[in-house]
Amino acid sequence: MFGIEHPVTLESLFKEHRAAAHHALHTISLTLAGYVQELQQVGSDGLFYAVTGTAHPGLFDESMFDEFSRPYDSIVLEAASYGKNILHTCGAYAQPEKFNDYRIDGISWDTVAEGNPGLEANLKATKVGGVDHGFFAVNDIAQIKQQAKEALTLMKDQSFILSPNCAIPLNVTDEALAQLKQSVFE
Repeated sequence: MFGIEHPVTLESLFKEHRAAAHHALHTISLTLAGYVQELQQVGSDGLFYAVTGTAHPGLFDESMFDEFSRPYDSIVLEAASYGKNILHTCGAYAQPEKFNDYRIDGISWDTVAEGNPGLEANLKATKVGGVDHGFFAVNDIAQIKQQAKEALTLMKDQSFILSPNCAIPLNVTDEALAQLKQSVFE
């Protein structure tokens, strides 16, 4: 933590400084909620909201996630209820099914990361993904095309949004993005 003389680990923060952690998370969520409401005033149609609390086994168990993430996520998502909202659960072991009770319209996760389900996951929100974002980093047009085709075939009878599974790098080429778009029409 910046400006602290004696570093505090996450484990210590959540166990020994529980009240302070809740106070900080509540303050952060209220600040984000205010920001999200301001976005509505300037024409935002919704929110792309990322969480990491389910990722990385050992960081958060289910009870810690329920205590330290859910209540604060709900504050932010409630502020964004004016629009369409996509939640992204980041990383390996992301457990997108944990968010079936969240107030979201879509859910994005890395469908090929270790410990994550593919697009066949049983989710209530619209699924967002289908192509490994790593292929965009190396401009692997053939793999982008192949995975897009596989996702479209798998999801042919279901609504979903074909996209990279996670953030794409800044060095992505126009060719790679055009191939993803073109995949829908082939």
